[in-house]
Amino acid sequence: MLYLYIVEQNENQTFTLKYFVISNIQQLLAVIAVICLTYGVKYGKGGTVQAIEQVKSIFQTCWAAIFLGQIPIVSQWLGMLVGIAGIIIIVLQPRKDEEIEEKETPSNESK
Repeated sequence: MLYLYIVEQNENQTFTLKYFVISNIQQLLAVIAVICLTYGVKYGKGGTVQAIEQVKSIFQTCWAAIFLGQIPIVSQWLGMLVGIAGIIIIVLQPRKDEEIEEKETPSNESK
């Protein structure tokens, strides 16, 4: 549906089959993305999944600057930098199950 809003249409231009197909493909991809996110939260590491989910606002700002010619203000630049730093911190944290496995394995020093 986003494609339909971005495409500039003249007053005489009608909704064509091309726009219909493109919008349906985008809707299908959006549904697949939501399903993948749900499975990621259910079976994966929640913090990592949320970090990936929050990347979309950073990309939206970048795409708006590139394709729509919008110039981000200082607070948007700062928000993108803080967001990227937060995502890196969340993704690089050690997993809790890895820490538990390290504690449970006996060391060679006790032998």
